[in-house]
Amino acid sequence: MKNKGIKIKRRRKSFYRKRKSTGRKILEAVLIIIVIAALVFVGYSVAPPLIKFFSGDNGNSSTSEPAWTPPETTTSQTESVTTTTPPATTEKPEEKPQLLNGTTVTAPDTALASTSALSTYLESAKKSGYKTVMFHLKDDTGRLLYKSAVNTVKNNSTIVTGKLTAAQIVSLCKKVEITPVAVIDTLEDHLISTVVSEAGFRTADDWEWLDASPDKGGRPWATPYSTVTVTYLSDITKELSSAGFEGIILDGVKFPNFGNYDYSLLPKELKESGRTEKLVALVNKCSASAGKSHTAINIDAAQLLTLNKAYYKGTAELWKNKDKLSSAGIVITLDVNTLGTTLAISDSENLKVDKDISKAVTAVFTKIKKLAGNTEITVGVNGSVKLTAAQKKNVQDAFKKLGYENIVLM
Repeated sequence: MKNKGIKIKRRRKSFYRKRKSTGRKILEAVLIIIVIAALVFVGYSVAPPLIKFFSGDNGNSSTSEPAWTPPETTTSQTESVTTTTPPATTEKPEEKPQLLNGTTVTAPDTALASTSALSTYLESAKKSGYKTVMFHLKDDTGRLLYKSAVNTVKNNSTIVTGKLTAAQIVSLCKKVEITPVAVIDTLEDHLISTVVSEAGFRTADDWEWLDASPDKGGRPWATPYSTVTVTYLSDITKELSSAGFEGIILDGVKFPNFGNYDYSLLPKELKESGRTEKLVALVNKCSASAGKSHTAINIDAAQLLTLNKAYYKGTAELWKNKDKLSSAGIVITLDVNTLGTTLAISDSENLKVDKDISKAVTAVFTKIKKLAGNTEITVGVNGSVKLTAAQKKNVQDAFKKLGYENIVLM
């Protein structure tokens, strides 16, 4: 039988373009779906660990501790500084009560002579429309005008001169629905160093510094460089807060007005700009010790307006570091002793302070309002000269015209 050769058909079209059967199409679609599903599963399983790995989270971080941020440094143009952003938190900081409500008046020292004297005064204050009353419980000599139980001084009758405890004062205020606020002088304290010498300024030769020669009535001051001072003042704020004072104003947070001779005697850091950090640390420590009580510092308006003329200017020295205050508010007050004087605001600008207190308030706090900008402040007047009822009303009206509602009459 003759062997026939196999015929081979040649096509120009590619084999892979051959029309696929319906079954094959279905099979391929199923396979594609399976592959996609597998990739999605692997992606969800592997991606989170990879993200954590490359972001530096190895599973040991704590949500309660923010990421470390390096301190501010000066770098050249070729250097780069990398900082990490603290993780966002939904936890709100503890809110403290409002420091002041409307116009606040200061009780005279005589109101603290006895429970009956205080009750009489509080009734009078309430009838006059005041909802908040301030009590000066530590004066600028260092005396405590209430019966304090702070360990450092509780047995010292020269310092603790008050007749009523802090709790008694608060209790009587609450009976007539008056909000109590305490005012304490801080560093202008001429007594605490007589109890603990480390609380006062010491010269380089380790003898006590005085603000004048002894024959001219020179007095020691408390220093924020001393842990004794910081602890003592924070213990006072803690005691007052625990007693129920809803606000505590820290007055006299300042260094003495050192002269060149003083600087030649004292440690050199007292002339360096870093000294302001000690004031900040003192305020923050007192604020922390005050618990739920609202704290604030008092800044003299005249010193603040003339701050550009002197690097250190009493209570206004803290103004340049106000952003470092952890929770303390700011009260700015005009001392009535400033009336009739001229303030050198700059080399080219002087401000004449009118003798009329309402005109003085308008002129001074128009400048203060512009200077403060978005910084939230409370305003007021203070001084050794007591205002008449008419003057108090004029002061309130002047402040309200400037847009201030919370006003202190210290």
